[in-house]
Amino acid sequence: MGTATKAGQAGLQGWRAPVANRIAKPVANHSRLDEDRVRALIGAAFLTLSLLYVVKSAFALTRGIRDS
Repeated sequence: MGTATKAGQAGLQGWRAPVANRIAKPVANHSRLDEDRVRALIGAAFLTLSLLYVVKSAFALTRGIRDS
């Protein structure tokens, strides 16, 4: 398993791991990707969404502090 696959799968924490596990096999069967790569892509998507949420929250916090 490559570094990128491991990094993507790091995003599969908590409820996200069972979701990715259920989705990985059907997607792998309909694509040229193996299950590990599908899980890594799903994990990377969840990780990216989480990071965007944190960044947007930080901007909202700094904007709120600046406006007060």
